[in-house]
Amino acid sequence: MARSTLTINPVTAMKFPNMCVGLALTLAVAACAPDAWRSDSPYEAFLNQVQNKCWNLDLGTHEINSLLSGNDDVASSSTYFLDLTSRFFNGRISEDNYVGALSSFFNTQPYSPGIKCILAQMPANPQQLAPLIKY
Repeated sequence: MARSTLTINPVTAMKFPNMCVGLALTLAVAACAPDAWRSDSPYEAFLNQVQNKCWNLDLGTHEINSLLSGNDDVASSSTYFLDLTSRFFNGRISEDNYVGALSSFFNTQPYSPGIKCILAQMPANPQQLAPLIKY
């Protein structure tokens, strides 16, 4: 009687975990706001304005400056802040949703000085400056 054996190529076996990591990273990036990663000069100008006017104000225990610069110690908070702010700037969420999300995530009052300063930097109608991406 013939006996069959299964052989696994060691090179293929070593590539499988790398493929899983690559797939996971791709899915994680795809879950973010699509407009958070595109080059957008009105949005960049808005962030620069926030940096210039609000840099020393706090959102909870984080200074706005550190959230905008993406320091390693606040990397996940910075990513969330930039993603949420991009959604707000591009009209994907309302001001009330933005303020509520910031205040609950950063454990601060809804209209704390930091949040009020960010809102004060918003252009009158950002959707005319940066059109939404339609999907």
